Amino acid sequence: MFSSLTPPSINEPIAITANSTEYLATVHFINDKGQTKVIPGKDFKKLTFESSYFTPFMRGKLQLDNTNERSTFQTVSPLKIFDYNMVTSGGEFIVIIIEQIKNPTTNQKVTILSETYIIQNVEIGFNDGQKVLNYFFVNIDYGPLMYTKLPWSTNNYINNATHKPTNDKQILVSDAIKHLLVALYKKESHPESIIDMKNWDKSSSKIEYTLKNQQPPIEGLHYLMSKYVSEKSHDMGVLTKNGGLYQLNSLSKLIKQASMKNYAGLIQIETEDNRTPYSNKPISNSSWIQPIPAHISQINIVPQKSTLGSDIIVDHSVSSYNFSDKEFNLFNEEGTVSRLKQDIINYTAWKPHGSATSREAAIDESDINKPNRVVLTNFESTTNENSYIGRTTLQQNFINYSKKITIPILGNLYLKGSNFVNIELTGIPFNREMRDISGLWFIIKNTTVLRPGAFKSKVVCGKLDREKE
Repeated sequence: MFSSLTPPSINEPIAITANSTEYLATVHFINDKGQTKVIPGKDFKKLTFESSYFTPFMRGKLQLDNTNERSTFQTVSPLKIFDYNMVTSGGEFIVIIIEQIKNPTTNQKVTILSETYIIQNVEIGFNDGQKVLNYFFVNIDYGPLMYTKLPWSTNNYINNATHKPTNDKQILVSDAIKHLLVALYKKESHPESIIDMKNWDKSSSKIEYTLKNQQPPIEGLHYLMSKYVSEKSHDMGVLTKNGGLYQLNSLSKLIKQASMKNYAGLIQIETEDNRTPYSNKPISNSSWIQPIPAHISQINIVPQKSTLGSDIIVDHSVSSYNFSDKEFNLFNEEGTVSRLKQDIINYTAWKPHGSATSREAAIDESDINKPNRVVLTNFESTTNENSYIGRTTLQQNFINYSKKITIPILGNLYLKGSNFVNIELTGIPFNREMRDISGLWFIIKNTTVLRPGAFKSKVVCGKLDREKE
């Protein structure tokens, strides 16, 4: 709601020359008292933005000069001079506008970024030996998820939930995520205003979940996402935001759309070889797209970790401490991790006591080793439909430990986490490693820095497809 505000005309935009191009940056704060502070060029050090597939929210950092150790800034208004207190109260916003001058003669400008963010934290630090203030910010939509204290439960969406058994009180995880977002943004009457209904993949997993007292809803959102299993492909989900709408897509769907809706552009890695390789494949659809240049001497390739997916324990002991007997319980059985965990759960949670014969009578709080305890509470319950959680966890690890490539390029805020880019090499590849670089890559993270003399991005991509030998 602050994006339409314009900075006072008494302050000039920050002029930045980087990569032989002129940029104009306007940065101003708005606090909970309605005061506004525009950052002058003499105080500006740099802006950093980070986009990741982990979250739909853009994060960043504004670094200001703090040589005079100022936390209070004086602002001139038409009527008087007042002090603007730059504090992190959860009600402080920062508006950032970045423009690129395309034609200096006509002063033609293109807006690269125009967003409102909320301040999360401020830290005092040093940059090149100088004192600085670092303001950490995140998309304004993150605010309700972090600062709203909302009593919320999936039981709100079940008729007469109190008198129903556990299985009947569970709802689809995909619906739980949607209901939580709609409730936080108070869009119950118009959920389509924040949810992309056409890009909201239904889950097979179900859950009963209640936010604890004073628990930030962002923690609940993260937990619900960890329990998501798509209905069609039984894989993990990725929460994104496009055009102001939240989207929930399975990993398989994102991969299928890699060259269409989820396509972010072409990065061309230049080598010293100017020859054109022969190929009988049809011309790529990306041939008409303006490529983003990079040089092979600047990229960094991290091989895939070979231990990914290991699920076997051989000749290893796992111990748990029994508080009642004051003894350690050792488990030396070979097998899978999941089987071993189940053995621990069965032993620690349901060990018979005295004449107890039923599971209910066997429970003893003092006999449950808390680190290994797996007992459902009133706040959470799940069903057997979550049997694919192990698969989604493996997919998460596959992305995290996949073969990666880090590519420094000119500043680019359009390459976002969870998108795909096509990477091509010039010349003829002379080994398997170079041949494997070409193809579609999944953007894991994009870190972009704007400061005097530099506007650059570092894009980290993961290879999700594996060619047959």
